[in-house]
Amino acid sequence: MLKEVLADFLIDENCSKRELARRIGVPNSQFASYFLGVPPKIESAIKIANYFHCSLDYLFGLEEQLFKTEKALVLDRYSFAEKYLGLLEKRGVSHYAVCNAIMISEKNLSFWKKHNLPTTENIVKIAEYFGVSIDYLVCKA
Repeated sequence: MLKEVLADFLIDENCSKRELARRIGVPNSQFASYFLGVPPKIESAIKIANYFHCSLDYLFGLEEQLFKTEKALVLDRYSFAEKYLGLLEKRGVSHYAVCNAIMISEKNLSFWKKHNLPTTENIVKIAEYFGVSIDYLVCKA
């Protein structure tokens, strides 16, 4: 998904991976690893989304249509746990049930409450589980 989106962006930009990495502000070796299936850290994903004026959902294949936006995404690591807990309450589901459904460790919640973010892979899984956007989970409104 991500590597296909990035490949399309390379064509649109008519440049090399190295040049695009430089433009985005991501180290070349790190950028090249995305084409091998290594997911970027959420901070790097936001840089990519902002460069291309797209949502994180589009980058990770949760949205099929590219909708350009001029509004820059800004990471909000402080409200992820609050948003997650609100989704649990709103949906009437336990953290344990979510963890079992998406196969992540239950112990993560205490980590998230300390303003740490899940891995990008887990953020995508959580967004898919709850049917919310990745942007909603990790960015300022």
